[in-house]
Amino acid sequence: MDNLLEFLFGRDVPGQLNILAQTLLPAIWETVYSTLLATLLAYLIGLPLGVLLVVGEPGGIRPLPRPVMKTLNILVNILRSVPFLILMIMVIPLSRLIGFAGNTEGCALAENVMTDFQLGKFLVENGFLPETEEMSDAAIALLDFGKIGKEHREAEGGLFTAFGYVEQLPEVQNISETTDFQPKRPPYTVLLNVAKLPIQERDMLQLRLPAPEEQLQEALDKLGAESWVEVAVSILDCPIPRLNHTLYLDGEAPQILELAQCLQHLDERGELTKYKAVLEVSNCMDLSKMVSLAGALDDYFFEPQTGSPEAVAREELSVIVNSQDVETLLPYVDLVRYGRALLERDQAVITEYGLLQREQTIEQPRLGGMEMN
Repeated sequence: MDNLLEFLFGRDVPGQLNILAQTLLPAIWETVYSTLLATLLAYLIGLPLGVLLVVGEPGGIRPLPRPVMKTLNILVNILRSVPFLILMIMVIPLSRLIGFAGNTEGCALAENVMTDFQLGKFLVENGFLPETEEMSDAAIALLDFGKIGKEHREAEGGLFTAFGYVEQLPEVQNISETTDFQPKRPPYTVLLNVAKLPIQERDMLQLRLPAPEEQLQEALDKLGAESWVEVAVSILDCPIPRLNHTLYLDGEAPQILELAQCLQHLDERGELTKYKAVLEVSNCMDLSKMVSLAGALDDYFFEPQTGSPEAVAREELSVIVNSQDVETLLPYVDLVRYGRALLERDQAVITEYGLLQREQTIEQPRLGGMEMN
């Protein structure tokens, strides 16, 4: 079972679940009690203040003097800023965390060192304390390793983690100003885990697609399979979200190889988003049909800028009515219902990626402001 989970998700799933079990319950409790505490404080402070402001405003039940109301308004504005101040203080360590992520070589890790005694013994045995290098083994055995480890840890500001003892070496550099945090395009279109059936952990390989024929043949040789029909496939990463972490055991590997080629060509032509919209409308999960749809995109009209019935209605009005009259009409038109009626008339659909319509249903550009590809 563990092998199957690792093959499907590409990671140590039991280990991840164990970590999740150890951290999830405390995190839930922290969220609950912090929310309840904040709600209680909001009622204790906010409710009396709110009642006082309403009762004491000019024309209220018991108007308060102007200086008192001004003071209360200042107090309310200060309290209103408290959540933002808390957030601002909480994100101060974020730049330091980013710095650590880019300066991992600036930290020393002693694996499996979990106590001061183990730390002291590690320091002595690995020559980190020059004064102990000339000591005999008998003398070293008499040393108080716990005291040595504690003094070193406190002096260097180190700490024990679940992975061992960690100690920062040089000052962490600020890399947030020089590092490009924009997401990079992965060096593949589809990332797979492949294995010959029956699945064995030692037989698993990662494969980046599309790949040259020589690389595909090399992968087959490593798996000990004669053809891709004998290979199980798990999709780890793919431009089509619904395919991620899908397991194929019935010889679908050749179709996945072909689909990866299609996705690369669509991406190069800038039609990948349109293809994903077509898949969403067709609700297609069959690999053969997916490949066929990749070659039938010319049958569809796609407008990614149109994302709601209201936008459809506005575009239609901008065509059939002059711009001055549109502004007059808008407050009196139910744009959502009008847009839905237009979509039904033109047999178009609003997808997650934009508006999609089959070309054969278009007698003329009905949805105003759109141009045919």
